[in-house]
Amino acid sequence: MPLLEINGIDVNYESVGSGHPVVLLHGWGTSGRVWDAQRTEFAGEYRIITVDWRGCGGTSAVDTGNTISQIAEDLRDVIVKLGLDKPIVVGTSMGGTFAVELAIRWPELIGGVVTVDAPYHGGVVEDPDPVKGLVDALRAARIPTLKAMVRQWYEPAVGDSGYYEWAMAEVLRASPFIDALYLDHLGYDPRPGLARTTVPVRLLHGEFDPDIPRRYPLEAAEVLGQQDVRILPGCGHFPHHLQHEVFNPVLRSTLRSLTAQL
Repeated sequence: MPLLEINGIDVNYESVGSGHPVVLLHGWGTSGRVWDAQRTEFAGEYRIITVDWRGCGGTSAVDTGNTISQIAEDLRDVIVKLGLDKPIVVGTSMGGTFAVELAIRWPELIGGVVTVDAPYHGGVVEDPDPVKGLVDALRAARIPTLKAMVRQWYEPAVGDSGYYEWAMAEVLRASPFIDALYLDHLGYDPRPGLARTTVPVRLLHGEFDPDIPRRYPLEAAEVLGQQDVRILPGCGHFPHHLQHEVFNPVLRSTLRSLTAQL
């Protein structure tokens, strides 16, 4: 797998297909492999780039730079170093945070953003104690805490599908230093930046997401103005992984809409 030296770390990425570039960003603790069902389906129409962000997958795990700001800068530098022209950036869960930051901070580089069950401003409108408690629990009893976390991500479709086991293996190999991102989100509110960005943003959200309340993307959509949230029927927190037969047609139409505007 190719590596890029970015800001003192080695960033793992994969690039397949040809056409307009689409960058896919995974959520907390997993890797670009969470997008396999999209890589295989969309590589005939787009150049699909998956990136393991700092501390995850095959990218360096270090004790510094585990912040929203630094990881967004890492991803910006990946885009520049690969010479990607106005990529569409798709981010799931916490990966959606980084996609939004790219649109706000470097709009001249980005052709469009799609967020999938992203947390947006949830950290500043909710009681911070549960998040602080989660980080404490990860420090005190990491493996059982991760098991409970991942099971919630994949509800209501854990069963014997194998997705839960795959995700557990991913988060167990991820750096424990990325836990700091949960605390960083307690002060994160992208709404002022969204109000001024020139980058088109599209919001997708699973109907039954147990992790991210639907009101977060709805409130973000209000800030964007005349922006709908596409609710994915029957889907949970990871629709691209568990219900790709529902997710992929929606993503296809969204990508075509965004690229038509470029």
